[in-house]
Amino acid sequence: KLSKDNAVEDAYLYDIPEIERNSGKVLQDITKEGFTSLIVSKGDLDKEYESFKKKYLDAGGQKWIEQATEIYKKEHPDKK
Repeated sequence: KLSKDNAVEDAYLYDIPEIERNSGKVLQDITKEGFTSLIVSKGDLDKEYESFKKKYLDAGGQKWIEQATEIYKKEHPDKK
């Protein structure tokens, strides 16, 4: 429901953020670990999600978001 309500139309990036070339595997591993943890969790999901988010952003995720946003703006100038 969250993704359906907040879908980004034509969100594909044709270029790759620089941080992904350098740290992409690390970010992918953190994402897989975070999803797995949330799936099997019997604890506080909000707390676990916040922990995952901090770990991801600190490992280069924030830079990935910024770079991907810039690429998106260049590739989709007609989008907000």
